[in-house]
Amino acid sequence: MNILFYAAIYWQLLCIFFDAKKLHINWWITSALESNVGLNAIAQFTFQLQNKLPQGLGTGSLFSNNFDSPLEVKNGELHYKPTQSWNLKNLEN
Repeated sequence: MNILFYAAIYWQLLCIFFDAKKLHINWWITSALESNVGLNAIAQFTFQLQNKLPQGLGTGSLFSNNFDSPLEVKNGELHYKPTQSWNLKNLEN
């Protein structure tokens, strides 16, 4: 597991321990230039945390050589299109 996932879990546990809501401490997840493969993993991780604040996901579209995926940013939200599949041909070398 990536060190950033551990850091996010640690921060969440600190927020729970110190009752972040009472202290008005908010948190959110952001992505920094992940491909669609990484974005998919971060989106699933973020969903499990059940944070209702807007998250900073969706930077994969910045890549000119990104993987085709069922992920789509629409109206500022990340959506999964189950009718579209992953194209990971670049990994088959």
